[in-house]
Amino acid sequence: MNRILNSRHLAWILLIVLALTWGSSFILMKKAMFNADMSRRMSSEQVAALRLVIASAVFLPFILRNLRATLRKHWLWLLLVGLLGNGIPAFLFTSAQTVLDSGVTGILNALTPLFTLLIAMVVFRLRYHAVNYLGILLALAGAVMLISGHIEGVAGAPAWAYVLVVVATVFYAMSVNIIRNKLAEVDSLPLAGIALLFVGPLALVYLAATGFFGALIHEPQLRAGVPFVAVLAVFGTSVSLILFNHLIKISNALFASSVTYMMPLVAILWGVVDGERITLTDILFSSVIIAGVYLVNWKKRVRGV
Repeated sequence: MNRILNSRHLAWILLIVLALTWGSSFILMKKAMFNADMSRRMSSEQVAALRLVIASAVFLPFILRNLRATLRKHWLWLLLVGLLGNGIPAFLFTSAQTVLDSGVTGILNALTPLFTLLIAMVVFRLRYHAVNYLGILLALAGAVMLISGHIEGVAGAPAWAYVLVVVATVFYAMSVNIIRNKLAEVDSLPLAGIALLFVGPLALVYLAATGFFGALIHEPQLRAGVPFVAVLAVFGTSVSLILFNHLIKISNALFASSVTYMMPLVAILWGVVDGERITLTDILFSSVIIAGVYLVNWKKRVRGV
């Protein structure tokens, strides 16, 4: 009983830490790409590629010992996690962020648990209790209502930007289900590190081929964006992936993916830091999100936990 209670408490702690970290990633992306006057620092492709290179480099010293044995048994699933959970979404999100408000991105990102549920049911034949479905709908409604009052400057945004974010959430959902159902025996650190090892070198080749490193020497604007990418890579990718993979293992794919519902709360807090104020409506919708996430984690599962 104590172990169960501890696991539940740890799951909530990890969820909150991940929400704080990933909820801050959107502002880091924008800071890396744009100056205060919205002039360009780095391209979206440069931000995504550099993030993957730094994150994979951070993991490299810690995964060499387990690399061969882990790859021999799980290389295909790790490749899919690297591509679907890290590589491709990194480029999709940064591209969308060039034209979309972070609030809109946050709303669309909250589709991840829905796709996680659908893939779990259709592909992996898992079922959940009715209260878990209610929790998904409740948390999604709270996230949409919370952010809808904070969206600015999205009029005329092209349709492709919305599509990119939705596709990224589908890829995230596929990755979460693979980790939960196919890579449960792999420890969180080598799982995250080896998956990134499939995409980091490709990103490095891209940066070298496009002359990024030469431009870095001569363009101060480009260098100004690097610290934001470094923070994003180390905390928003490397550290967070270890925590997220462990969260999936001690809870379930549906609860872990519900971190996307908590991220809008962090976005609102960043607004407060920037001089905005929290309203009673914000508090109400935030409470709805938390209640929904609680129901998503309701332990009376039918099967598949």
